[in-house]
Amino acid sequence: MPPENSWNRVPRSEIPGLVIREQNGARIAFLPADIDRRYAHGNIPDHGDLLANLVHWAAKDSIPLVVQGPGLIDCHLYRQQDRLILHLVNLTSAGTWRAPVEELIPVGPLTVRVKLPEGVSGKQRLL
Repeated sequence: MPPENSWNRVPRSEIPGLVIREQNGARIAFLPADIDRRYAHGNIPDHGDLLANLVHWAAKDSIPLVVQGPGLIDCHLYRQQDRLILHLVNLTSAGTWRAPVEELIPVGPLTVRVKLPEGVSGKQRLL
């Protein structure tokens, strides 16, 4: 972006940047700015951290899946009757935000934590 777009032209405004509320046990966050679009467009880490923190706050930290480790990993957790299936796709590459992926870069090690729902028994499995 041009440098003139990187500062506020109005030193102070009455427009809120974030509105949060708790009501009847529910948590609500309203983010009037287009942080999600800007994150998708520019991959700005601060925007991603803000969005992730809002999700964790709204979910009261009851996120069913946590995957930690180096690399860009696409994660999908599916339930089939009495079992869970976790699908991980390595999206890390020199051209990450462009298709197609022409180079596979190894990632890991990854730490995976899953909260098991009712009716699903678990055991540790190394793949």
